[in-house]
Amino acid sequence: MSELGTGPRKSAWLNWEWRAALITIIGVAVVVAAVFGYFAYRRVQLRHEQEARVALYRQQQLAAVKMAAGVCQFSIQTSQRLGILPQYAKLVRPLPLATRMPHRFVCIGGTNVGHYNMVVDLACKKRDGALCKSLGVALVAILQDDGTVLYRKQ
Repeated sequence: MSELGTGPRKSAWLNWEWRAALITIIGVAVVVAAVFGYFAYRRVQLRHEQEARVALYRQQQLAAVKMAAGVCQFSIQTSQRLGILPQYAKLVRPLPLATRMPHRFVCIGGTNVGHYNMVVDLACKKRDGALCKSLGVALVAILQDDGTVLYRKQ
């Protein structure tokens, strides 16, 4: 029969086994901590990327709203400069309405007497490949509420 004593060889072997187990446990703990750290860092990084995308989207939307408001402002100023609308006419809606025709919009202006529909076309003046570098706005027509045409571009 074999002896299960605690000789020097057995003691050295148990000591080595405990060290190997301890190294394994510490190694697994380090790997788990690294995995958790990576996922925590990645989540923060994704949140920052998403916030940056949202901020960019908001800036683009704000620029589009400002441009759309500028289109209506242009249409009422041009109408007043041509003498079609009175100088005290104001925009009823600050933003244009889309029509069925592409690139054609309607801005609504008015006075205390009536409303005017100003039809404008948007056209690209200067292209750089597929991107439009300069946008042109042309006043196409001005109509009263009853459909009377006050101005039509020739």
